[in-house]
Amino acid sequence: MQIQKKQAFKLKTVIYGSTRSIFFVYRGSGVLLFACTLCVYIISIMVLNPQQYLEQLASHLKVPLGKIQINEDSICSRTIGNKTVTGVTNIVLSMLIESNSNLWSKDSLEKAEIQQWLEYGIVHVIHIDEPQNLRQILSDLNDMLATKTYLVSYKLTVADVMLYYILINAMVAMSYLDKQKYMNLSRWFDNLQQDACIRQSNKLVDFSTNYLASLAPSKH
Repeated sequence: MQIQKKQAFKLKTVIYGSTRSIFFVYRGSGVLLFACTLCVYIISIMVLNPQQYLEQLASHLKVPLGKIQINEDSICSRTIGNKTVTGVTNIVLSMLIESNSNLWSKDSLEKAEIQQWLEYGIVHVIHIDEPQNLRQILSDLNDMLATKTYLVSYKLTVADVMLYYILINAMVAMSYLDKQKYMNLSRWFDNLQQDACIRQSNKLVDFSTNYLASLAPSKH
């Protein structure tokens, strides 16, 4: 698949745990592509603790959370018995295997997309508390969801559920004007929160206006 240079709209370098990831993000035909992960061992500073959304994901998947630890290099690990898994994405995937959930996929391409979205959420969550970064993240997601009901393919996956838990506080705090501004993201989020199993004890975000249905219909 050839991607023209004019399609590129963002180049972001971030450091997370033991991995430096360079994400080339392209907008084209509703596809978000991430490329090139360079493994380097380097100390990073993580702003937010992943335990909160991992705990919610474990509850949703009905698997034990285990012992979540973050070491001095800000690398997250999960320990159950004598087995330890390192890295948030690996932890999420291990939970999926344990749960035998249908939030995964048998298709290799869809698996790759799911993992890319998990990395996207994990990398960006460390900056989501900063207003300028939050606006950029919301804008990018809103653009990507313009013609999509779910992040990957035509079905709900763990990528959607994980991103829901990551974004919940931001969505709760969002004004009605911002909900309208990011109406594709709002539609996607509202669709997920209607599932009580996903929402759990999280606050039901109010999308009481009619613009979500009239202005941002879900489609593929």
